[in-house]
This record gives sequence, C-alpha cells and structure tokens, in this order.
Amino acid sequence: VIGILSSTAIGTYSGAVRDTAQRSAQDKLQTFFQSCKDRARLRKLNVKIVYNEGAKSLINPDSTTSFLNIPEIDSKSIPKLIEIDKEGKFIANGKTINKLDLLLTIPGGKLATITIRL
Repeated sequence: VIGILSSTAIGTYSGAVRDTAQRSAQDKLQTFFQSCKDRARLRKLNVKIVYNEGAKSLINPDSTTSFLNIPEIDSKSIPKLIEIDKEGKFIANGKTINKLDLLLTIPGGKLATITIRL
C-alpha cells in the first residue's frame, strides 16, 4: 500500500513540477516580448531581438538591459531574428507574426509546446 501511494505521489509531484516549469518559461517569454514591444511603441523605434544559441538567450543588441536567459528553449523552434516595428508589429523571416509556438525542454527531458501571443 505504501509503495502504491508513493508511486502515485511521485507521479503527481513530477507533473506539478513540469507544469510549473512550463508556466514559468511562458511567463518569462511573454513578459520579455511585451517589454520589447512597449519599448518600440513608446520610443517610436524599431527593436531587434536576436536569439543567441550559444548562450541560450534572447537579446536586444541596442539595449544593455533587455535580455532573457532561457535555457529551456529548443533552438530549432525560435527565429534567430525577430524585429518589432514602431507600431509594435512583430516580424520574423520577412513576415508579420502574431504568435510564436515554441518548444521547451522541461524537467524529465520532455518537450512541451507553448504559445506566446505577440
């Protein structure tokens, strides 16, 4: 009986950890992209966001404070360059985008897909 209860608790705990990691990464990314969008619109300038694969981070090369380390992200799922124009439109690979579907590696080595609304 104790073994059954323990195995059930461990499975539940693992699921909670994965869900929390996924939500945390999604919140970090959503906040970062919203901050960059606000910067573009309020300052009336174009903003570039570069994905640095080696550092597993998103960087705005024109700002010393606008960066996000995101080691969970699968580098194949994110554009290497995202631009935000003065009106707050996001552009990747020459096309306007309104969302990003990203793959994350979550605890346990599993992949999860999250959607970031831009």
